[in-house]
Amino acid sequence: MRHNWKFHAMALTIICALIVVLYVIIDPNKPPPGPSQVAGDRFIQIYTASWGENCNSFIEQENLNRQQLRLQQKVANDTADASLKPLPRINSDNVLSVLGARCNGKLDCTFYVTSEELKIEPLASCFKQLVIGYRCFAYDRLWTHTINQGENITIDCHENATPPAP
Repeated sequence: MRHNWKFHAMALTIICALIVVLYVIIDPNKPPPGPSQVAGDRFIQIYTASWGENCNSFIEQENLNRQQLRLQQKVANDTADASLKPLPRINSDNVLSVLGARCNGKLDCTFYVTSEELKIEPLASCFKQLVIGYRCFAYDRLWTHTINQGENITIDCHENATPPAP
C-alpha cells in the first residue's frame, strides 16, 4: 500500500489553518462581556437594598388603628370601609431590583433617596431610611450604609475612592 504524503501534508495544513482561524475568532482569553469590562475587576454590585423597613412598627400601629375603625363602623352600621384594609409589612430587599438596575456594573452611581425614585411608598406619614449593602470587588467586604429619606447617596468604586463612613 502506497501512502500519498503530499495529500496528508496538505490536509494537515488545512486543518491547522482552520484551528488557528477559529481560535482567533473565538479568542478564549477575551473576558466575558459584562460589568468586569468597566474597569478591570472594579464595579458596583448591590447585594441588599431595603427601603422603609424602619416603618414596620408604624405600619403595625396603623393596622391596629384601621382594625379598630373597621370594628367601630361595623358595630355602628353593619358595614366596614373597604379602604381600611391592612397595610403590608415591608420586606427586606424590597428595592434591590430598582437599585441593581440603576447601579450594578458601573463605577459610580448617584441618586436622590425618595419614594418616587425608589418606586415604592410603604407609608407616607413615616420618615423612611434606605439600607444598602454593596461591593466594589467580588472579594471586597460588604459595605453597608443607612441613608435618610431626602438625602443624596453616591456609591463610588473608582480606584482612588474610599467608601463613605457608615
